[in-house]
Amino acid sequence: MDLARIHPCDKWERQLLLEGDNTEHADLDRQHVVVPSQRPIEKRWNSSVVTIALLLLSTLLATTVAAVLAWKLQRSHYPHTVAWLPPDVPRDYVFKFQPIFGGDLNDESENAWTKLIPKGKGFVHINNDRPLDPAPGLNLTLPHQRAMVAVFHQLHCLYMTRSSYFLARAGNFDDVHVEHLTHCWDYLRQTIMCAGDTTLEWIGAPPNDLGSSGWGYRHQCRDYGALYTWAEKNRLTDTKKIHT
Repeated sequence: MDLARIHPCDKWERQLLLEGDNTEHADLDRQHVVVPSQRPIEKRWNSSVVTIALLLLSTLLATTVAAVLAWKLQRSHYPHTVAWLPPDVPRDYVFKFQPIFGGDLNDESENAWTKLIPKGKGFVHINNDRPLDPAPGLNLTLPHQRAMVAVFHQLHCLYMTRSSYFLARAGNFDDVHVEHLTHCWDYLRQTIMCAGDTTLEWIGAPPNDLGSSGWGYRHQCRDYGALYTWAEKNRLTDTKKIHT
């Protein structure tokens, strides 16, 4: 049929029929459309929960492993101290000038120096639970040993050099114990060399390049407070003084 010659009314009817066919086909298509159920959504939600849980567990495991490794590394650097030996606790310490320890000999400075030494002057009981290697002054026939913690011996020697200086400056030469000083100077020399502090003290630009005051630098030290407490707890006597 020649479409060009179709009456306008016929064209309108044909269009209506075509639209009706499309509507019918659309209804049929809708009947065959599968509406998604809730199960895939639930599955996706469950998968997200599982993924988050696995991430949290992995993070917790990694944190735990890191903590254990750090603890083992610390133990390798700072081995656990035997209970009956002085504590070996590392501590950072910044050196600061405290004039009272370098000032004139008076009651205030004497009191400050005396406070550095625990009761017993650093002489302690050693309740060892294992055999000790031979050493000067060690009597292996005794059930328990007595000793002096070296740091308090060193402080005593340093104090004696200070005391002797002020005695000599005042003209009291007969009160200066030369033999004691001779011992202390060499003992302190070896103590300083033994510690071998490698902290870098920076030198400024000229004209401030002649040396360093030593103040303000952070040093790797032992916890003196822990040593002080341990020495007092294990002291031989209740004597509280730094001089002989």
